Amino acid sequence: ASLKINELCYDPTGSDSGKEWIEIINTSSETIQLFGWKIQAAGTQFNNVYIFSEITDNIAAGQILLIGETEVANADITADLNFQNGGSATDGVRLVSPDGDYTDTVFYDEPNTNNLVDDSGNIATEFCPDVSQGHSLARVQNGVDTNSAIDFFDCYTPTPGETNISYIDIEISKLRLSYDNNCLRITAVVHNLSTLTVDKDSVRISFYNGEN
Repeated sequence: ASLKINELCYDPTGSDSGKEWIEIINTSSETIQLFGWKIQAAGTQFNNVYIFSEITDNIAAGQILLIGETEVANADITADLNFQNGGSATDGVRLVSPDGDYTDTVFYDEPNTNNLVDDSGNIATEFCPDVSQGHSLARVQNGVDTNSAIDFFDCYTPTPGETNISYIDIEISKLRLSYDNNCLRITAVVHNLSTLTVDKDSVRISFYNGEN
């Protein structure tokens, strides 16, 4: 359960041929042997698109492994992935252990007309958005998996082979200054304009006078 799909580009800009890629991250503290692991893709059903077939295939602790098609720069492994593009029904990509007991699955678009099942074995009911061409589906936090579609966001600046960057948009409005009894009082309203939840303790507001 330490291997996770970290980022996925299933609909590159222009022709998909040669440009699709997927990241796998090892969230454990040990190297994991990949021989026999499978990457599967689903439209109507899940089928193998890549099987790790070399004894030397492994992923170090904390490493992000990039599997890409022929035109993906710096891919650790080259493979013909042939992911589905969404558009009319739910599609998915899945990582499967050699014994088949463990899966990590990303579903995108809806409705799930083909009754694809999630990691619990039930018909999937949570779906990531069908992202635009050239975007990726990326984990909000690298390797953090709560088995929910909210683990992923529509990333318009993909980072193949690198850690994910989640962009947030914080706005300050209704700024008011008042001065009373030698005390300067500053009040403001802070809005989170992004689609991601932001911990209020992680936001810092700084004020500077005209001399600094």
